[in-house]
Amino acid sequence: MSTAMRRIRPFCSVAALLLAASAAAGNLTSQELARLRTLSAPALSPDQTRLVVTVANDGAGESTKRLWQLPLSTDPAEAFALTTAASNAWSGRFSADGQWLYFLSDRSGNAQVWRAHRDGGDAEAVTELPIAVAAFDVAANGATVVVLVDTVKACGSDFSCSHDAMAAVPDSDAKIWTRESTPAITRRGLFALPLENGVATTDNAVELSAGIDGNVGHNASLLTANVLSISPDSRRVVFSATPISQDVARLADSSLYEVRLSGGRLRNLSADHDGSDVGPRHLPNGELVWLRADNTLGTYRHWVIHHRRSNGAIRIATPAWDRSPGEIVVTDDPNKLYAIAVDEGRRRLFEVELDNGIVFPRSAFGWVHTAIDAKSGPIIVMDSLHQPVELHQIAALDSALYRLSAFNSPAMADVAAGVYEVFRAGSDSTSLSTFLLRPPGHDGERAVPVLVLLRSTQHGTLGDHFRHDWVPQQLAAAGTAVLMIDYRGADGYGPTFAASFAADATTALDDISLALDTAFERYPWLDNARLCAAGAGLGGALAQVLAVRYPSRFRCLIGIDPIYDARSAALSLTVANDSLEPFAHLTTVGDGLDPAALTGALATPTLIIHRGKYATFQQAAALYGALRQREVDTVLVELPPSAAADEVFASNVNDWLQRFLKR
Repeated sequence: MSTAMRRIRPFCSVAALLLAASAAAGNLTSQELARLRTLSAPALSPDQTRLVVTVANDGAGESTKRLWQLPLSTDPAEAFALTTAASNAWSGRFSADGQWLYFLSDRSGNAQVWRAHRDGGDAEAVTELPIAVAAFDVAANGATVVVLVDTVKACGSDFSCSHDAMAAVPDSDAKIWTRESTPAITRRGLFALPLENGVATTDNAVELSAGIDGNVGHNASLLTANVLSISPDSRRVVFSATPISQDVARLADSSLYEVRLSGGRLRNLSADHDGSDVGPRHLPNGELVWLRADNTLGTYRHWVIHHRRSNGAIRIATPAWDRSPGEIVVTDDPNKLYAIAVDEGRRRLFEVELDNGIVFPRSAFGWVHTAIDAKSGPIIVMDSLHQPVELHQIAALDSALYRLSAFNSPAMADVAAGVYEVFRAGSDSTSLSTFLLRPPGHDGERAVPVLVLLRSTQHGTLGDHFRHDWVPQQLAAAGTAVLMIDYRGADGYGPTFAASFAADATTALDDISLALDTAFERYPWLDNARLCAAGAGLGGALAQVLAVRYPSRFRCLIGIDPIYDARSAALSLTVANDSLEPFAHLTTVGDGLDPAALTGALATPTLIIHRGKYATFQQAAALYGALRQREVDTVLVELPPSAAADEVFASNVNDWLQRFLKR
């Protein structure tokens, strides 16, 4: 293990979390949240001495992105910015020989590929296309750059033609819906550009996706994997694509295609599978792995697929594993990869042995966003309920967790984020994880009110994650104990548990009631006479139904973009997003979890906040009107989806809880 790793304090025990929280002075406010940074796209130099990561800050109302470098032989405080704040830069990756760092930047007016030499000096443009580059990769031999761009189909590889055609489309506020989807003016295509002295030329550009009537990429919302992968020998590229002509009422039927970098015939690697095949990654030996999901509304089961180059066999590499990975990471060992999957309220890193399908966890807690391989142990981007996102490394020998970065330390220097713990409720067959976040500085005896947070969709989890929408730490800082329950349908408990919400949504109510009873029995300082519930989207509807089912249990409710009528919400969101996939769960809710069907029984004071993320304003207004008609104490607040409104949002929520919980 390196000297730097020995010098960094490990974050791998509950004791460390408790100590860090008790040493902090103040409470988490909107000001600190606005200063927090997000991290993405870590890249490790081939000699494993330099780590580059994209650091974004959304606090000013618009995102700014910069590349930062962390020399792995020095203290994390010595990290430094590679790019200036004058323009955005993101998605850094090293050349195979480590001499160049390639990245995307908008410094020339739109997003293009740039590169900087390891010895310093000014960055130089690799591409100068008249249209923006959405994603890219550089072949290992340094002879080709592959770019993902939006083009006009008739223009082919004439990028100026695409630019002029798109610019000629008149702006109009008119919208026309028909039974058929309106043909898209643009489509997202993949192009190979030869490099001469590091600069791309368009004279011999090859449209790799020319034979596909669709968009390169995928809209499988549960998967965050990469779109393309160039083979180690720099001869082939594999990418995912989704047909434009598919029925919008179905899940995305994304397929994987393979083609030579020089162009030619496309080969569909997943033609026999009716579902999503995404996230291709080449192993060091040239074989291929990717993620697969079934094409079924409400499904949540993903498989790791292994394509053997020697005999062409395609097999499920993890047949016995019942978790659903959202990203895979290859390593230098062709028999080992990492998979990131939600597991009982946490998003963990797992190690997968391809030959025998054995899977075992490498991270213990928190929310792993992404990861890369390193000789001394995988490097992960991770946050938890206790701390915002940072870079960490999991030691190869003993799996100890070491923090590598301190990007969010200034914002959290004088903040107590609260202390959390996890308990289980239910029998062995239906045992649920419930995360309890205590108010900062709580002595373990003083009675405190309780707020139950409900997730926004059928699947998902609120779990061990430092969120930037619902902020449990901010709620706890105001003096409330926050409970987050993995009720029926939650991710990370296997496909049967995930599908059970759709089969009988009322089981979620039983899960929540059981977890509440367990919490009040286990923690006598939780005041069951001062209890409120809050939820966004579907969680806002669930809060109303809970209050009807247990009329004397909840003092107040909070709904963020709440759903009032599930069926109309599903249909209107389908029109707005041209796909049923993200909203399929709403059509299976039924009258048992639909506030519109229970209007005559709605009686709990409710704060309604519309932010335009989970449901339309009409849904919020309908719920407000129904409550007003029944003379229920209610307030409707409409806020723009901007960072500037976060403080107003927090103030309204806190005032509402203060009013009814009387802390």
